[in-house]
Amino acid sequence: MKPNLFRISMLPTISLQENTNLEQLLGLLDKNEKLIPNKWGNNERIKVDYKRNEILEKVLTKDIRFNEVFVYSNEKPIKYEGWFLTEKSYRAYLEFEFSKNMAPKYWKDFFYLSDNIANIVKPRFGVITMWSDEIKIDSYDSKALFYNMLESRSCSPGEFLPDGPLGVGLRTYFNEEIINLFGRKFLLNAPAYVEELEWGGIRIDLVKDPWNSEMECMFEAWIKVMDYLKKAEVFSHYIFRGEDVMAKIVTSEKWKDFVNSL
Repeated sequence: MKPNLFRISMLPTISLQENTNLEQLLGLLDKNEKLIPNKWGNNERIKVDYKRNEILEKVLTKDIRFNEVFVYSNEKPIKYEGWFLTEKSYRAYLEFEFSKNMAPKYWKDFFYLSDNIANIVKPRFGVITMWSDEIKIDSYDSKALFYNMLESRSCSPGEFLPDGPLGVGLRTYFNEEIINLFGRKFLLNAPAYVEELEWGGIRIDLVKDPWNSEMECMFEAWIKVMDYLKKAEVFSHYIFRGEDVMAKIVTSEKWKDFVNSL
């Protein structure tokens, strides 16, 4: 497989304006020689030399100008762009996107990093994507499912709560709030590779070694897992509208009740 997308996207439930949490997150990057950022900024237009203490100093003041942090690694062996909101809220978000040219020997490290990030931010929901366009789909029904899978690759903060989750990713994290919607036993019995995590969450992998799989296998596994998870009536329904990919999202009543309870 030749991936053209490596992405970690999560909806944190902790504050990154707290020293310990921010220290731990930055420590995952600047204590690993392969991941050390070389630039950072508080918006997409600013890129200054990365200084860990400077980020800590600015963010911990809780100045609204530093509610967003961008970090960049533009040097080999691993290139990425990261972005996260520091304030604790229902719209909190974290995303890291890695170069599509990342060498295969680092693919497993990509998933290891996502687990370590999840241990810190304890995401309400998190989706990990390693994606390739190398797949052939012939039938209309399969294409509809495939576009549904495409929409499951991220969990946009502006859409997640109002629209609801659209599906699982190659690796997916659920916190206790979301686990309770499905039922812990129900999730643990999903036809996938499921693991309970120390921080109380559940992790679901579509395939055994997600860093060593083909798109066809991922797609087949996604269909099987979603057929099972849809029985809990938590995921929103994505209506495919043909070649132009126009669609309508139908949010489940269970999800609407959950959002109203927050």
